[in-house]
Amino acid sequence: MKNIFSDVSKFVSDIFKFIFSGWTLFLVAVVLFALVIINISKQETADRELNRQRIEACYNAGMVLVSTDAGPRCATPQSLVKVK
Repeated sequence: MKNIFSDVSKFVSDIFKFIFSGWTLFLVAVVLFALVIINISKQETADRELNRQRIEACYNAGMVLVSTDAGPRCATPQSLVKVK
């Protein structure tokens, strides 16, 4: 019984050492960094597409997309005031 416990303990210890070794942690960090970069890229692409759709919808209605404190909205060109 003591021998089986020793073998299991050694096996668990070896697995633990492998998982928390420097190279394994480095690999996990690289993979997580890559996933973050990929997700940021996807979000940027989605934001650009949404902005393109907003601009297209405004232009189809004869308006322009303006950014305000309340967020982007469509406005007629005649209602815009030129600030000097």
